[in-house]
Amino acid sequence: MALAYPNELPAPDSPERTQACCYKVDKDRCADGTAGTPFCGYGPCNIFGCACEGGCRRRK
Repeated sequence: MALAYPNELPAPDSPERTQACCYKVDKDRCADGTAGTPFCGYGPCNIFGCACEGGCRRRK
């Protein structure tokens, strides 16, 4: 059985498209200069690096 739309993007109102995502800004560093672990949220993030507990680490 094949998927109907295997390359379909997430819905516009899905968490993957509406939540802030916390990615590294320079190789392995976050905006505040700390190392990403692997994403740059203060707390755990979902598998996409979005919806991190406590928000994203920002430049101080």
